[in-house]
Amino acid sequence: FLSTGDSLVEYSDPYGATDWGVFDITRATNGTAYFGTLGGIVSRTSDGRWFRYVPPGYDLKQPVRSLAAAGTRVFMATGPAVTVLDTKDGSYTTIDATRGLLVAEITSLYADDRYLWIASPSLIARLDYTKELR
Repeated sequence: FLSTGDSLVEYSDPYGATDWGVFDITRATNGTAYFGTLGGIVSRTSDGRWFRYVPPGYDLKQPVRSLAAAGTRVFMATGPAVTVLDTKDGSYTTIDATRGLLVAEITSLYADDRYLWIASPSLIARLDYTKELR
């Protein structure tokens, strides 16, 4: 089901799986909704088109539990890392401990026009993604 304004619309899995599940939802400023599912992200554009994104090397049995969107970027928690999809060119970037991410478990993400806020059971971190993702 998808809530649109004051109504609830039923949508079936656009990819035909019966156990896709939705674990998190975020919406970009252009109106595209992104759904964290098993093995990646499903999106629905404001004009009703569906797309599927699977980060390189991502375990298809694992859910994407945390999402955030800012501009053309979609941030997703992928284990102890954050994978960033740039929908403008379809590229992926991984931010992990080698790039300064100091959390082992990510519970929530929030992005604004400059910072990605990363929550974990033990801390909240702020990453200036405008500098990290040039």
